[in-house]
Amino acid sequence: MPADRWTLVEDGPATIETNPLMDVDGDSRVPGYFAVLKGNTGTA
Repeated sequence: MPADRWTLVEDGPATIETNPLMDVDGDSRVPGYFAVLKGNTGTA
């Protein structure tokens, strides 16, 4: 993914909610990160 072919639209922290497959009550939350990229047109 060459950097010159993409434009960063938005990024930031995110919380990923999981449901463990063990005997644990409730949900677990895992810190994460997201990024939305847009392809540049007209680039060879």
